Amino acid sequence: MKALRGLTLIALALAACTITTEVPVEVKVVDAPELNVDQPAQVLLDVRAGIPTDGIEIVIEGDAGLRVTDYAPKVLPATTATAGHQVFVDLVPKSRGDWALTVKLTFHVAGKRPTRTLTLPVTVSSPITVLPLPEAAPEGVSDG
Repeated sequence: MKALRGLTLIALALAACTITTEVPVEVKVVDAPELNVDQPAQVLLDVRAGIPTDGIEIVIEGDAGLRVTDYAPKVLPATTATAGHQVFVDLVPKSRGDWALTVKLTFHVAGKRPTRTLTLPVTVSSPITVLPLPEAAPEGVSDG
């Protein structure tokens, strides 16, 4: 009986210290210009952890159509469960289409480091240059 009680106390202690790897988080684009191919742009993200943290490390990458040139901050300070942080992402679209930013977040929570990876859709709509067609000559008039 004493051994069972000891195991129960150990199990309760472990349960109290366990942090789930599914940290609730919300990352959304709150400001972005129209994105055009080969034109540098800055996108503003809002990052909110659903739990208090001692800090959050961020890694942001673009897929084949987006080149991330910089982002800041790379580490967010301690936060409450409801506080949001702004992250500025500098990028250069490399081709027109529907692409994605991948945001990897590493949370510092009670000595643990759970991670979450999120994908944000990004559409690049470059203006298309169309050469004008020569005007048709009026009927009966020749160009030569």
